[in-house]
Amino acid sequence: MYDVIIIGAGIVGCAVARALSRYQLDILVMEKGADVAVGATKANSGILHAGYDCAPGTLKATLNVRGLQLYKTLAQELGIPHRMNGSLVVSNEADTSAGLAKLRALYDQGIANGVTGLELLDATQTHALEPNLHPSVNGALRATTAGIISPYEAAIAFAENAATNGVRFLLETTVTSVCAADNEIGYVVYTDRHGAASAYHTRVVINAAGTESGVVANHLRGLTRPTAFPGSACDARHKDIPPVKIHPQRGQYYLLDNTQRDLISHTVFQLPTHKGKGVLIAPTVEGNVLLGPTAEAIDDNQRANDPAATATTRDGLAEALDKARLTLAHVPIGDRITAFAGVRAKHNGGDFIVEEMPEGFISAIGIDSPGLTAAPAIAERLAELALTHLARSERAGSPLSPPGEKFNDPVLKSNFINQREPITRLRDLPPDMQARLVATKSNDAEGMRPAPFDSPVYGSVVCRCETITQAEITEAMRRFAALQNPATASQPVAICDQLKKSFAAIPANLDAIKRRSRAQMGRCQGGFCTVRLVELISREHAIPEEAVTKNGQGSEIVQI
Repeated sequence: MYDVIIIGAGIVGCAVARALSRYQLDILVMEKGADVAVGATKANSGILHAGYDCAPGTLKATLNVRGLQLYKTLAQELGIPHRMNGSLVVSNEADTSAGLAKLRALYDQGIANGVTGLELLDATQTHALEPNLHPSVNGALRATTAGIISPYEAAIAFAENAATNGVRFLLETTVTSVCAADNEIGYVVYTDRHGAASAYHTRVVINAAGTESGVVANHLRGLTRPTAFPGSACDARHKDIPPVKIHPQRGQYYLLDNTQRDLISHTVFQLPTHKGKGVLIAPTVEGNVLLGPTAEAIDDNQRANDPAATATTRDGLAEALDKARLTLAHVPIGDRITAFAGVRAKHNGGDFIVEEMPEGFISAIGIDSPGLTAAPAIAERLAELALTHLARSERAGSPLSPPGEKFNDPVLKSNFINQREPITRLRDLPPDMQARLVATKSNDAEGMRPAPFDSPVYGSVVCRCETITQAEITEAMRRFAALQNPATASQPVAICDQLKKSFAAIPANLDAIKRRSRAQMGRCQGGFCTVRLVELISREHAIPEEAVTKNGQGSEIVQI
């Protein structure tokens, strides 16, 4: 029996896994994708919001401000790329006084939320800070405490540190049902992984499934049944729990090449509307520039043909570009290197839902903007709910203690590791360090196991656009493997006969390598390095090249 199963490995799921890994608990994270951070987390604006946009008194307002505070420590401990560049909300309304009144309202709202570092600027002050703004911009609200962060690298950092502290991640695993256990102790989570059905008993479930959080929450109402386990059909004891409906909203973006890194220094928002914060212009921590997102409601019919709802459209990208031209005097769209779309989880209530209902089943629902900023605070609250429940529960049936033993006080680990080092990037090092690493014949000098080739691994550049070396690719692959097989994790206990297949680690895929190393993220978008990456993955994992995938099973690169 597990103490906690977390469903979903986005920014919230990974953050709460890291928060709970401080305790002597058996924790399993289930993710249907082929890596962590493959849902809303991989495709959003990467903004650390100051907190002025949330209505005072809401959970969003409270957790935004708290999350921003927590990142100050977490980013340092875990080596998360970030920069506190500040933000501007600009007004270019024809009625200058009306626009400035809206900025004043945002300022007052921010003060009510406890946001510091806010100031109202006139046109001259605004253009002095950002000379490339459109001439029609006549004022701004500046927030000096806002920043930018790599959202997928934040999730990876949380996950890696959690795995270092014993949390196991089970990828490409679809949750098919969640039922209250027959003995009324905890829940049984039913899954499908590569056609193998499994069941896992846990004391606490944390639902952090993003756009699927409504589906997971509705499992308890008896709306789904574990067909592979006919003797364990879900009962209807929780049928009166209110149903949850998520309304996915797609946002489309353009990404400009890092040759445009000087286009803008602040994150620049337009005045918000009922749809959200509008199309923004934002630098990224790697020097690119984002234009977007749109705000498009996605209905069930659209998702039937595009389940992830992440396809870009001509109309959507045209809208993003047209709106960006209201903010900038000139948009260098000729320097775009890619376009993409992400989906955020919205629901009718508008505010975050972070609650326990029923007992031992804890959900984070409707985590749209500012979910990335609030994630550490959401995780803090989810962890508190889980620990409170565990403290009042019995550990009957646990392999770690006799039946009936009380678990009154979750115990902190004396050997918890709170630090995580990012992958060493050759291009970011001073010349003397670069020379030393290029001369190194294997990764042994860096405390890693030998490289798979007899070549100077730091001297072999795989991705020319971003100057990513073979050593960095190798470490990315090995970190991905370690995520699935943490050395300190307890042996899995599953109610099925296919234990080995259920927990087999999947090999690294191209997208997983991209998020960890930036290979394929440059101007050519993988046109040069993909063939070499396929070869490296094949040799590292001892699999044929035709088994290498872009993002998991069903996305094989080599077709034969």
